[in-house]
Amino acid sequence: MVEQSSGGESQKDTEQQIAPEDESPPSEEQDYQEAARSTAEYADYEKPQKQRNPIWKKLGIIVAVLILVAGLAAGGYFLYKNRKSTDKSAENEQTAQNAAPAAETITTETKHYESVNFKLTFDYPGNWTASEDNPVLIDVLSPGIKLKDVDGKDVTGQIYLRIRSHDKPVLEADATSLRDSEKIAYSTPSQSQRASTYISFLRYSGNTESLNAIYITGDLGYEKDQNIPEVDIQKVDPIISIDFYLCPNSGCEGVSGVYGISEEVWNDEDISVPLTNMLESFVIN
Repeated sequence: MVEQSSGGESQKDTEQQIAPEDESPPSEEQDYQEAARSTAEYADYEKPQKQRNPIWKKLGIIVAVLILVAGLAAGGYFLYKNRKSTDKSAENEQTAQNAAPAAETITTETKHYESVNFKLTFDYPGNWTASEDNPVLIDVLSPGIKLKDVDGKDVTGQIYLRIRSHDKPVLEADATSLRDSEKIAYSTPSQSQRASTYISFLRYSGNTESLNAIYITGDLGYEKDQNIPEVDIQKVDPIISIDFYLCPNSGCEGVSGVYGISEEVWNDEDISVPLTNMLESFVIN
């Protein structure tokens, strides 16, 4: 009985040792322990850092940006200066057209002119040009002369002496006297010539303050604002006048039309004296 009892216990123990493990689901505690064991190797894990650019590369980018900005600024400045220079050149060109040259005056030296067609002689400033292209007209033209316009501004103008046949139309428009006529005496009149004559200062219609021309009017003188009819002008033979023009450019090329200047120009002796001397020098046969 003792041997059987011992043998029975031994078999029971053996069965317990080889008995299969309990296959029931793991508990929460077991899950936690398993997770702790599986992640233990990551305890010292660090997230990889993003690779940084070297400092020289950043500096290169900054320098490139600065160069680009500087280039754009320089380009804008150049365009601005170029446009400003162009505008200034256009403005200077326009100003040069109306500005008086620095040194042009009526010279005191004279030339002598004799016309067979008109049977007359006269003296004119040495830096003027005279021509007689047809038998009914003599042109004597000054170079660019410093004059003043009706606003008192300096302008480049030309003075134009014309001698014409009395049977041709002469006035550009209806005229009035800008100021009282003045009497001048001829220097060496011929036997058939009057000793003195009036010169009259004409302002054409449409102008209120400008001096357009000076005419020899013979024995007829006019007061300021008095009408000067063309028929009175045609009584003088030949018709002698001085017209004032505005130069369209610095070289006075292509001058045309009568332009009014300031009446005050006649008060300038550098203008009035040589012009009066020229008129007084006429000898008419």
